[in-house]
Amino acid sequence: MQRINLFLMIVCLTAFISCSKQFSDIPEVTIDKTKVMQWDFKTLDSWLLGNQDEDYPQGKDKETYAKVVGDSYAEDGWALKIWTKAHTEQRKKQKTTHRYGAGIYTWRAYIPPMETSAWASIGSFLYNSEGHEIDFEVGSGDAKRRKKLGAKEGQVVVFMTSQNNPWAQNAEVLIDSDQWHTFQIKLTINPQNDHYIATWLINGVQYLQKELNYGQQYPFRIFCSVENIDFIGDHIPTKDHYALWDYVMYEPFANAIEPVNPDKE
Repeated sequence: MQRINLFLMIVCLTAFISCSKQFSDIPEVTIDKTKVMQWDFKTLDSWLLGNQDEDYPQGKDKETYAKVVGDSYAEDGWALKIWTKAHTEQRKKQKTTHRYGAGIYTWRAYIPPMETSAWASIGSFLYNSEGHEIDFEVGSGDAKRRKKLGAKEGQVVVFMTSQNNPWAQNAEVLIDSDQWHTFQIKLTINPQNDHYIATWLINGVQYLQKELNYGQQYPFRIFCSVENIDFIGDHIPTKDHYALWDYVMYEPFANAIEPVNPDKE
């Protein structure tokens, strides 16, 4: 029995070391500071309407549901505001004109109080195509999830997800609403296969890391969104929802591809 226990301990220790070293041999890549992009939202230049609902691109409702607003808590006094109406399934988004590859993506966003268990999601994410999406989505969460996590009044759930290739998710993190938070996705390149290694961080704390099945052949547009979608709650919203983004920043690594303009591909 002692030999069996010793063998199991060795197997477990080996597995632990293997997992802990999975990404440890990947060299840290420096940021190319000459190519850092930061959007402070004094204007919406370099951003496009990305709404995905009955009004896409714009139907009877001519409102874009996105505008620049003044905010004293924003670092430069300006922010992007996106909102949705109550009793709708609106999906309102803004996206960058260009796509980007390896680097650090940062969103500083204000998460306001949100209706408990409503279909309302605040998104800060990267999107290339179906199955090639990496995101943060913040919402109240359904009653079952809130109970499981022990969510208190004023707390909301952060969903961190790789949408396939492969699927990965951490939906166990609570943050306070009525606060500014910094969301980051770090995309490094595994030199052995040129795949992305994605790392999700909130306020500088890492919560998820996953190697993806693809690399910079799939560059990403950067998105900000407010969407009334059903996966994140129990009922359609009975009030309007919104979010603010102080800034979005892309810090390319030295091995990053040049920005891609999809309209010129």
